Amino acid sequence: MNKRLIATLILLGGLMTIPALIPSELPAGERTVSMRSVYPNPFTTSTTFQLTMPRNADIRIAVHDIVGKHVRTLFEGHHEAGRYDVFWDGKDASGEPVIPGIYICSLFSENSFVTSVKVVKVQG
Repeated sequence: MNKRLIATLILLGGLMTIPALIPSELPAGERTVSMRSVYPNPFTTSTTFQLTMPRNADIRIAVHDIVGKHVRTLFEGHHEAGRYDVFWDGKDASGEPVIPGIYICSLFSENSFVTSVKVVKVQG
């Protein structure tokens, strides 16, 4: 499976397209939804982490700052089972680069929190 899913956000009256998820094969033994393998971390401009989906589900991947303020939604919608690389370009919902600091990328499935990963943006 080599297709690329695109998340499209409506921002300030315009459209912004973000390459969000790139699928790869999922080993048969993996049964848990997870996010891991953040690289690079810390990052200066962008970072990628691996999402594992054992079954089809409605999911949302959101970025929040360390005090819980919503920064950006990377993906929201129905998603097929598989392993995916999730890319964050280090920008907020308005397309501006975020300031250096600690950010939490959270995965929600069927409207419930599943897991999160911490990423650190440093001055580049």
